[in-house]
Amino acid sequence: MAREVDKNCVEGNCFAINDKSHGVGDNKLNIVYKANYTGQICTAKFRITSKDGSVVKEYMIAQDAKPVYYNIKMVQPFTKDDCLANQHGSVVLYVVEERTYKSFISQEDADAKAMEDIALNGQKYANEHGECITDIWYNEEQRKTFIRNNCDKFSDGQEYVYIVPEGKYVSSISQEDADRKALEDIEKNDFNLNIPRYVDNFEKEEEVDINGLLEDMQKTDDEIGKVEGEFVNLLKDLTSSDENIMASLNRYIDMIEG
Repeated sequence: MAREVDKNCVEGNCFAINDKSHGVGDNKLNIVYKANYTGQICTAKFRITSKDGSVVKEYMIAQDAKPVYYNIKMVQPFTKDDCLANQHGSVVLYVVEERTYKSFISQEDADAKAMEDIALNGQKYANEHGECITDIWYNEEQRKTFIRNNCDKFSDGQEYVYIVPEGKYVSSISQEDADRKALEDIEKNDFNLNIPRYVDNFEKEEEVDINGLLEDMQKTDDEIGKVEGEFVNLLKDLTSSDENIMASLNRYIDMIEG
């Protein structure tokens, strides 16, 4: 009986190292091995022949095969988190495709490997592939009531409400900074408000390209909408045998789609 077989040989060309005491050292061992990965049985066929080609012995061995488990497709969104203080990061989807990881233990073990991949690499991937979007704030409406105080002694000054309309000033720092600019406008024009309201003594403020800013905001909204659409499509591809998980997933999808 053979004690060792060359693992690199091909079918029909493998010479066994036999036990010399049995007097079969010149025999030739032919091995046919078939592995069925989709079933539960692996088979091996052994044939021992002499130098003249006659079959000395032939037999089959069958044994249970270890099942192989592959991970399901997994998707998780990450937000780029290394932007400047006046920026926010875009959302990036990190995907582990199905059959990326395998396990001979269980389906849960294969999926755990995919989840570990997400935990280790998801945020790094988002920081490398995401975008930093500059935040833009517009002032809220600001107003202050003034009373004309340069009338003659026989007349009373009328009230005048000075209004800084919403959106006149813009800031890439914060909402408070945009509102501060509007309040500075009021303070700067305090003395000018003591003359008749139809006289324009205000200094001309720097013009703001509102159309350009609106276009930038629209592009940002479009990018967010595109990412949300891709995210929903990927969520719809997910499946689970757990009805509670699928119900929660469908509710989440409905919430995103509005």
